[in-house]
Amino acid sequence: RGGPSVGPDTVQRFFALHVVVLPMVAGVVLVFHLYLVQRYGNALPPSELAKPESVRRTIPFFPDFVVKDVAMWLIALNVLGILVTMFPGHLGPQANPLSPAPEGIHPEWYFMAPFQLLKVLGEVLPGTLGEIVGLLLTTVGGVVMVLIPLYDNSAEDERAGRVAWWLGFVGVASVVVLTAWGYLAL
Repeated sequence: RGGPSVGPDTVQRFFALHVVVLPMVAGVVLVFHLYLVQRYGNALPPSELAKPESVRRTIPFFPDFVVKDVAMWLIALNVLGILVTMFPGHLGPQANPLSPAPEGIHPEWYFMAPFQLLKVLGEVLPGTLGEIVGLLLTTVGGVVMVLIPLYDNSAEDERAGRVAWWLGFVGVASVVVLTAWGYLAL
């Protein structure tokens, strides 16, 4: 925090974290992802797998794919820059950290499932145990989601594909159910 309480040093440290550390971590993850794509290739649809390798449609990664990818990134960044310039955001009044949270406050839709999971586990398990279990479940779910492509990397093993499919189905279904439950409980 940069001191005994939240202050300007805290804001500066979080800014540095978001501007320096997180982009570096994202860059390392991106390089690892590109390495895996280069080493193992992309997943092919069954219709392409049925064709002989000589007639499959492919493009070289470098320079063709890289040029197209960089062009799309530049277009997206230009559109974002134009939108930010034309419709700047306004911060509004300064927050008072000592005031209580407003009644009926809830997170954005993409955080509603973990929020609802923490609420439910907080009511079921005593003390901070519910929060710890909720955070561990959310972390394990994220790790499993990241590791599934590495688990199911062969077309020959149908059992592994079914397990990966069921893990994905249970994950998506739980997020949908928890999100709907969270909005219905408001």
